[in-house]
Amino acid sequence: MPDELKYHSRHSLGELELGLRNDEQWWGALTAVEVLENYTLATMGGPRPALNSLLLLPMIADQAPPAPSGAELICKGKAYVSGTAIGVAAFRLG
Repeated sequence: MPDELKYHSRHSLGELELGLRNDEQWWGALTAVEVLENYTLATMGGPRPALNSLLLLPMIADQAPPAPSGAELICKGKAYVSGTAIGVAAFRLG
């Protein structure tokens, strides 16, 4: 069963990515990200991914940025970054 975790809106994109990476090792792979009130809500579940394989990038308008070499898009959504809701794309490396 998937778990939902909240992340405070004050985090930078790098801090949010690091928090998600760390929590994936406990809760399982990230499957969705969205904003809820003043938080980023991440849905996690399933097999634990390889350590540090998650990459979070800002969206370009409504489009995911090009996938980094060797990465696959796993989800798109909205997240609070430094107090502002922005579109993000999550990629899995490897």
